[in-house]
Order: sequence, then structure tokens, then C-alpha cells
Amino acid sequence: MHILEAHDLFQLQLLANGRSINTQQQYARHVRLFETWLAATGRSNEIERVDHVAVAEFLCSPVAREKRGGGPRKGTSANGLRSSLRCFFSWAHAAGYASRNAAGLVRRARCSPVLGRVLSPDDVRRLEHVLATAEGPEAERDRVMFGILLGCGLRVGSLAGVCAEDVSGGEILVRTAKGDAPTRVFVPRALRPLLDRYVAGRSGPLFPLTTRHIARRLRHWCERARVQPASPHALRRTFGTRLYAACRDPLVVQRGLGHRSLASTLAYVGGVEERLREVVEA
Repeated sequence: MHILEAHDLFQLQLLANGRSINTQQQYARHVRLFETWLAATGRSNEIERVDHVAVAEFLCSPVAREKRGGGPRKGTSANGLRSSLRCFFSWAHAAGYASRNAAGLVRRARCSPVLGRVLSPDDVRRLEHVLATAEGPEAERDRVMFGILLGCGLRVGSLAGVCAEDVSGGEILVRTAKGDAPTRVFVPRALRPLLDRYVAGRSGPLFPLTTRHIARRLRHWCERARVQPASPHALRRTFGTRLYAACRDPLVVQRGLGHRSLASTLAYVGGVEERLREVVEA
């Protein structure tokens, strides 16, 4: 069986198992990247003939170790590629399409959690000021939209899925959270009147925009505020760092960000050395 034929069946299994569309797309990108490398290096594309040596050579190749635009992949990105191959070949072996698990020896690399772009307090003030003083229906929508990202820490995909019916009593029911597990987030008191006015009389999606368009709108306001362009996920990271600064409790931050693993939250835990010194020298 050709590796891409097996991949189509693998995608069917992912769908049957309730995996999110983002997870399905990531596996698809990684398996296709591996298949392209096999073809480019003259290796067989039959899944039965792929062995652990081919997988190891692929993971050591520039295709796997470097970004498309050049430069090394981040450790977390490389680990995502390893995990995709492990899951795919484990499934192929369990389903009987391959007599061996070609990725059975692959292990995730150990890497320290690295936090990406976070807006400074001055950046946040500039952005909020520009949004607060802008006029028009688009500005009103964006003021609420980015207020939720900054004040609740939602992922942009979750934000795009929020409906008017999901907002009630200072809380938002997030139906499209990562892992497809609905959860509730708490809306900051200062944002509630603005959100309630925006929701009043509406039904269905609050922000009927694609995630790409939401990102474009954020870049627009960053330019207006003279802030270095930021992604919607940077607002989520900003929420996480502000939350940790306020509570100094990783478990609270884990719950606030909806992380399934505490390890994902550790990147937000800053000042460990300083806190250790305080405790030891007390």
C-alpha cells in the first residue's frame, strides 16, 4: 500500500476518534512532507518497505530540521513532526498495513519550554487606547473581540466559534476548545458591560470571521497603535503572563489557558531563580 493511501485511511480513523481538525491537518502536513522526502531521495513509497532507518534519516535531514524559509526548526516544532510520524506508523502497524512500526524508536527531544511574543504593558495600553477611541461598527466588534483575547486568553479558533448564546452571567462557554472539550472562561469585570451591549439582540456567531481575517484585523490595529505587529496568539500569551504575575500559581494559569498538561504552562512561569533565592534566604 502506498503511504498516501494509508494516510487517507489514517485520517478517517482520526475523524472517527474525534480528533480536532487542526490535529488532522498537522498530521497530514507531516506525513506528506515525509512522503515527498521519500520520493525525492529515491526511496520506496510503499508503507511496508519503510523502516526505522528511513525515518531516522528523514528526521536528520534538512527537510525535517529546517524551516521552509530557512533556519532551524524550533524544538517544539520538531517534536510535533516526531509525534506525527510516531502516531501514523503506530496506527499503520496496529491496523495491519505494515508488519513493523517504522517510527517505534523515535523519541521526542527534550527542550525547555520557550514563550513566544508577549506584548509589553505599554503595548497593551497603546492597543487598547486605539481600539477604545475608534468609531464605527467594525471598531466596536474589534474592541470586544480583542478584549476577549486579552482578557480571557482564548485561542483564535475558539474565539471564532463563540456564539451570542454562549455568553451569560460574565462567562463564555467555549465549545470549540482544543481537544473538543467545552469549557467556561470568566470575563473581566471591566469588559462585561461592553460585551453585554455587543451581544444584546444578536444570535449565532459573535465574530463571523475567519481566523486569518482576525489576524489581519489585529495587525491593522497594531499599526494604528504603533505597536510591533502581533498575532492573536501573542494576546493569549500576554493574558497568561499577566495571570501568572497576578497569582504566581501555575495551576491557576493552567486552568485559565485550558492546558491539558502542566508542562505546557511552565513557559509562563518566570522569576523562578528570584523566588528560589527569596525562599532559601528567608
